[in-house]
Amino acid sequence: MASYIDFINVGFGEATFIHLEHKNQVLNIFVDTGSDQQANYARDIRRISVRDYLIRQGIKSIDYIFITHFHEDHLSGIKLLLGEVKVEEVVFHLKPTWDRKSMEHVKSFALYHEVINLLEKHQVSYRYIHSHKNHHPEIVFYEYELYILLPILNQLLNFQKYEDMEAAEKEMNQVSMSILLRFRHKNECLITSDIPLEKLEHVSWMLEDCPVLQVPHHGDSNYVDTKMINIINPKWAIVSADAEGTYDLPSGDYCQVIEKLCQAKVLFTESKNSHHQYIRYCVECKKITLLK
Repeated sequence: MASYIDFINVGFGEATFIHLEHKNQVLNIFVDTGSDQQANYARDIRRISVRDYLIRQGIKSIDYIFITHFHEDHLSGIKLLLGEVKVEEVVFHLKPTWDRKSMEHVKSFALYHEVINLLEKHQVSYRYIHSHKNHHPEIVFYEYELYILLPILNQLLNFQKYEDMEAAEKEMNQVSMSILLRFRHKNECLITSDIPLEKLEHVSWMLEDCPVLQVPHHGDSNYVDTKMINIINPKWAIVSADAEGTYDLPSGDYCQVIEKLCQAKVLFTESKNSHHQYIRYCVECKKITLLK
């Protein structure tokens, strides 16, 4: 099987699986893990949790899980994996420094501490990275390079200075981690999570002509930036959202906004008339397939 990237329908949330192969060597990576709420999956048979996705794929080990931020729809699905499959390492970039007892009253930070407790219980390694690594690949796997892209340092420092933790929770999108995958030194896929595209302008020189763009914040038109879209110049724009329009996302005019700015084909992990459970991009053959 060739290397691929799967954008999984986890309902309203995000979970992206990257499977890289070289001869008999394999690297398995999750970027976010969607939600762990069983009602979310029971409500729509097109949805699939990260645990059930791995069972269906016959995958029993994960090398890396990158957590872009602590919102429930990106993080809580990891609880379905711990103790069920072998996880080598979890990578964060945000490290809350507020009083732990105070954080227990803020949903995202309480979830973060719950996950840390589970990682330690299951003896799973975890670590934190820093913004100075933007320009160097975090992972080199034969002809593949994976980069972690973070906001400028001042934005991260300002986030840590928030005294109001509920305000910090709302602001978390603005400091999300992004992931860039390259193959043979050419861009293949940019996973933006929930960060506005304009927040990646400081690394725009790295993002030219990237065929697959997982667009920010579930198809939010307010997170689109004309200059950055023109630089990225995607062939496909992947929207991770649900058909129920949670939080009024994706924006009703999203397809028109993207098509006006570039020639990208917009694909949704879930829409009213869709039947697939994940969108697969084949890295070597440069093709997109809708699968279930």
